[in-house]
Amino acid sequence: MSRWRASKVTERSVAMTPREREIALRVERDLSNYEIARKLGVKLGTVKTHVHNIFIKGGMSPRSRGAMTAAGIERIREAQRRRWQRWRAARSVDNT
Repeated sequence: MSRWRASKVTERSVAMTPREREIALRVERDLSNYEIARKLGVKLGTVKTHVHNIFIKGGMSPRSRGAMTAAGIERIREAQRRRWQRWRAARSVDNT
């Protein structure tokens, strides 16, 4: 059994610390680890450790985090494509 399984995490250890909750909220707002570290006045490594612990407590393995990140990147790219298409469409209307 993988060491990343949520079943191995005890109920007591699942509770996030106040700092982990604070960082989780900033991650949810799509801030980078660097931005979070700068805003909280802590080192980048500290933020990375908290983020790692948040994912582990949520039962998420590094592999599934990677898949989730890849899916998020694809959604961002698609949104950028749509914005670009709207911008181009608006410019072509203005030029006619």
